Amino acid sequence: MKTTIATIYLVLLIFSFLIFATLWHFQMQSHYFICHGKGIFEDFIPPFVKRGSDDAYLKPAQVVYTVWSLFAGLTLILPAAVTWLLMGLHNRALNKTWM
Repeated sequence: MKTTIATIYLVLLIFSFLIFATLWHFQMQSHYFICHGKGIFEDFIPPFVKRGSDDAYLKPAQVVYTVWSLFAGLTLILPAAVTWLLMGLHNRALNKTWM
């Protein structure tokens, strides 16, 4: 049962990372900071602006990191919540079947 929960969470975590990293790239890149030479998924991993390059923050760095922490939190919490709901539905179905 524990391996099932871990597998469901990891699969949902991968999809969650892909979705939130893509949203981050298209919403934040060139609106909150400019970074050259990074891809969609590399943009999601700090530091966002490398020193000694043409990269720059368009908004204060604290704002960028605050928004990033919200995205990172949702990336981790959303799959956990969905896994918890799926396991609850599974247990409810098992109880109905055996009663």
